[in-house]
Amino acid sequence: MIDRILLRIQEVVDAFKDGGWKNLLEKRFYFNRVLTPCEMDLESLPELEKPALDKPFQIVQLTEELAESGNLVFPVKSRHLKAKVKMRKGLSCFVLLKDQLVVGDIWCDCPADRDEKASHADLGWLGIENRPGEVYAFDMFIEPKERGSNLAGPFMKGFLYVLKDRGFRRAYGYYWSDYLPALWMHRILKFKEREQMKVWRFLSLRGGKPIGKVPGRS
Repeated sequence: MIDRILLRIQEVVDAFKDGGWKNLLEKRFYFNRVLTPCEMDLESLPELEKPALDKPFQIVQLTEELAESGNLVFPVKSRHLKAKVKMRKGLSCFVLLKDQLVVGDIWCDCPADRDEKASHADLGWLGIENRPGEVYAFDMFIEPKERGSNLAGPFMKGFLYVLKDRGFRRAYGYYWSDYLPALWMHRILKFKEREQMKVWRFLSLRGGKPIGKVPGRS
């Protein structure tokens, strides 16, 4: 309970540091915002095109022990607190390390056994099936000082190969349709776009409805 309270407080502090009141409010309150759910057939990823993140970068699955060890440096405090809270709920986190510095992370509902179903609460209102062998990925984050360094694409691509190597067949996610960097990253990586949705959020409550195909896309 204490960790969850501290997480919420720190998320407010970090969101304000990252973009002021506008950024803080947009994360918790929005109406009629458009997002694009998407999916990736992991079996279609070519074996000979595995990305090579140049040293000192590497992708590692975070564990509770590693998060608590003190061996990693989290420049954004709320991401460290989030690891403590969310992993206890069975969610998985993959971090992008620059030596021992955590410069990015991706969260996912990644069952330990690929024959289990993904079960994240987002799946229902996003209209995503949760069959065995499938993963829902969400909340990709790049540390503010590293943004603009072309890390998001290689990080996401490397993460997809990790899932494929573990036997998962499909990954789901979404991006905000008005956020061009995420839009182009998903298109360059050849994610299949599903019907767009108009969504709302009020604190922890959220919902949405389909509004049709992405304009200009077949």
